[in-house]
Amino acid sequence: MLALGKSLGISQKVWEDHEELGYISYYDSNFNRDKAIALNMDLISSFKKEYGDALKCVFRLGDFTVLDINEDISDEKLEEFRKYTEGISTLLFDFSIDKTKLISNEFDEVPNCNQFLYFFSNALLKFLSNNLSELVS
Repeated sequence: MLALGKSLGISQKVWEDHEELGYISYYDSNFNRDKAIALNMDLISSFKKEYGDALKCVFRLGDFTVLDINEDISDEKLEEFRKYTEGISTLLFDFSIDKTKLISNEFDEVPNCNQFLYFFSNALLKFLSNNLSELVS
């Protein structure tokens, strides 16, 4: 995630601020196109392999999707994305990882046990600082 963030200009602090119990998400309706075109197939492939169907990473122009890394993607499609968005300064960037789905994909369910996953310790500390009644529910 940090490698993706570095490529897109998203700091660890921003990721930490956007991490919640069941998901981590980032949405920017004015995302710099120059950062988006920095993506490469090695990074995308490793991210897709790591997070599978728990991942959503989409770039749009309004309601039109110009790149969805969950679809079959290739260097050619990345190049089409770069050409199609040429001359455009900003895109809509919609990213999330469904941590509940990721947990269910990776671990067996344990009866009467809630499994939590946190990518960043500061986000976990924020969660643990809640009232006990909020943690139980």
